Amino acid sequence: MSLPLCSLVIVTYNQEAFIRQTLQAAFAQTYPHLEIVVSDDASTDRTWEIVQAEAASYAGPHRLTLNRNERNLGIGGGAGKAIQLAAGEILVWNDGDDISLPNRVQCIVDFFEKQGSQTMMVWSRHEPIDSDGKVLGVYKNFEKDVRKKARTLADVRRRIRIPFGAVTAWRRVVSDMFSPIPPAFGGWDNIIAFRALLMGKIAPLPEVLVQYRTHNASTTNAPAADDLVKDYRKRAIHRDAWFVQAYSQYLIDLHQVLRVSPERRSELLRIERLIISLIKKWSVSYEIMTAFPRLSLGMLVRTLPWPEFYRYFLLAPLYRLGLYKRRKG
Repeated sequence: MSLPLCSLVIVTYNQEAFIRQTLQAAFAQTYPHLEIVVSDDASTDRTWEIVQAEAASYAGPHRLTLNRNERNLGIGGGAGKAIQLAAGEILVWNDGDDISLPNRVQCIVDFFEKQGSQTMMVWSRHEPIDSDGKVLGVYKNFEKDVRKKARTLADVRRRIRIPFGAVTAWRRVVSDMFSPIPPAFGGWDNIIAFRALLMGKIAPLPEVLVQYRTHNASTTNAPAADDLVKDYRKRAIHRDAWFVQAYSQYLIDLHQVLRVSPERRSELLRIERLIISLIKKWSVSYEIMTAFPRLSLGMLVRTLPWPEFYRYFLLAPLYRLGLYKRRKG
């Protein structure tokens, strides 16, 4: 049997401190039929210079595809461009500051073959590292994630729990079936994962295959603001707006599938109702967080279906009275 072509997709942006390690780990992959796609989103530091130097000195067996965007396309646009450049049947994602262990792609291909054609995405265990590459210990929540994250649409109940992009790989058909990722949207990985659920199954792979880097410049790992109001407004801008965007795209993708597979109407309309409810929930959360601590009675009424938001109304008067000025250590 001929081995499927796989694409290890790396998007870089201002990661000069980490990109050399990331590329060297990509070059060390043991899987023989591999394309390494490196797409730089108009970095303003030395990232692209390092990419070119590493590529020029590489004499290994893997095919290299290099790209530099003329202008910064943002997280969603940069990811979408890189995905379009990839030619593989299986796409393996690698953030520009993370490290793939040498057997990562081989393990993923073997796991896809074992799982069968209905599995559209796999995700693996990861090992957290700091900015210097020091291992921060064992990631202890993998088993809990396996229990909670959806494997099929039938697993989706009150929440939609799906894996994050840094540890995922998916079949090319998941990218090709749908329209390109909206350029302004940062949560591209969430969209890909939901599309994989719409098309088939998502399976967890228990081996550690990625060293996932945590540092202050990271988009998802930046520290919380010390000031409660600043922190809540930051979360409103990033988290709640992100959820509303993601769920809105879910609805578009769901109806695309429904048009071509009307026999799935009952299953998909159940998910549609859940998505609409979640859009309402995170819209209310966005309103609360951007207004905090000046919360109104009308807002309180709108939060009644979601008890997890009640704490904001307890914190608001404490904050305004000066009793909760800083985050507790």
